[in-house]
Amino acid sequence: MSATLEPQISHHDTRNAHDIAHVETKQPEAAAAAIEEDIYPSLSLIRSLLLTSTVASAAFLTVLCVQSVVIILPSISEALEIPSSRQDLVVSLYNISLACLMIFWGRMADVYGHRLIFLFGFILFTISVLCLPFCRTEIPFFVLRILQGMGGAAIIPAGLGMITTTYPPGAKRKRAYSIVIGVASLGSVSGNLVSGVIGDLLGWKWVFWIPAILSALATGAAALATSSFPLRKARSEGGVDWLGALLISSSLLLFLVAFSEGSVVGWGTPWVPTLIAVAVILVCIFVFWQLFLEKGHAQVPLLKVSMFRRAKFSALFLLIGLVYGSFNSYLVFATEL
Repeated sequence: MSATLEPQISHHDTRNAHDIAHVETKQPEAAAAAIEEDIYPSLSLIRSLLLTSTVASAAFLTVLCVQSVVIILPSISEALEIPSSRQDLVVSLYNISLACLMIFWGRMADVYGHRLIFLFGFILFTISVLCLPFCRTEIPFFVLRILQGMGGAAIIPAGLGMITTTYPPGAKRKRAYSIVIGVASLGSVSGNLVSGVIGDLLGWKWVFWIPAILSALATGAAALATSSFPLRKARSEGGVDWLGALLISSSLLLFLVAFSEGSVVGWGTPWVPTLIAVAVILVCIFVFWQLFLEKGHAQVPLLKVSMFRRAKFSALFLLIGLVYGSFNSYLVFATEL
């Protein structure tokens, strides 16, 4: 009797132990899922698609406006009576504003809220693009191109920040990043082609008006897709590194002015190498300042430059820069043939 009961008791204990182990395994997973729900907002499928689409459209329009004016540059210069010595400013002012302020706007979005900076950038971008064709002289046109670049510089990091804070690490976040990067690359390729067709059929003004219409629609979609997000969050600890923002923005500004104007005025012009030398000094000061802030300082650094100590990360960063630089240079020279 006892011999027959022993296997049953042993089997029952083994099954209970397996159930207990299964429950214990499930508990960390459930806890992790609960924490994930608290950190990352739960969006419906439609809003999730709308959010990714608006961020992708923002990247598309921002990159599109880099290349779209290249092929219609003669028409713009003729209409606004821009001399040949200043025609390159139509392109370079937007690029300078876009590049110099992107890191700054990214930190502003982290501190004051991604949705606030994203919508602000979209509105500024839309208004500036809409007003560009109404300019009759070059000065207002140049000012609006700078404002357009400022809007684009706010849109991209804030949009990517919303994706990071919306989707948990994993397949969803990677898919969203892939869509945004792919659509942005499409904007770089199609900029010259689309603007050439529109410029021939409708005139150079519509090269700005059509993106303005698309940007206005994307702004409305962005407001709807992010309506569940707080417009402005409580100010995060560390604030904004204003000194770092000034250093990196000034250095990038000097670099871009020197390299964009050096080919026009000549590389032997005294102020061109002077600007490059000052820009290099400012970059060095910026790096040392960021390293100082990383060592337990209350102020949060604008950029963790210690990341570049990792050889693979730095190599990948350099390769991406070379690929985009060479591709965009090819597009510029191809349109001049």
